[in-house]
Amino acid sequence: AVLAVVVSAWASWRNNGPSAAAFDSYSVFTFAVSVALFVLFQKKVSELQWGTAGNKVIKEFSANTFGVYLLHLWVMEYLQGKGIDSMSIDSVIGIPLLAVVCFLICNVAIAILRRIPLIGKYIC
Repeated sequence: AVLAVVVSAWASWRNNGPSAAAFDSYSVFTFAVSVALFVLFQKKVSELQWGTAGNKVIKEFSANTFGVYLLHLWVMEYLQGKGIDSMSIDSVIGIPLLAVVCFLICNVAIAILRRIPLIGKYIC
């Protein structure tokens, strides 16, 4: 992730303008960070003891992952259409805040949709 920031800063300096190619969805940096986060959760976070309430929340989020994946781009575009995007606020605050807002909206929507019999069986 740090290397992506350095490469992006260098490319921006070299091109005399913004360059965010290092943060593209299909960049090697995005792939590496995704793999690292997956391994972190698989090897370390999964070993933590969360208690009954924590396990319930984790199971709910886990059940919603596919639906969140399907819905998140639509939510991001909808929010952007309403003027809510990571550029509305300083990026250091805006990007994590937008990620949390999108995650929560998607999880609530998918949790509701999963409980509708004809829809729920297709997004679980």
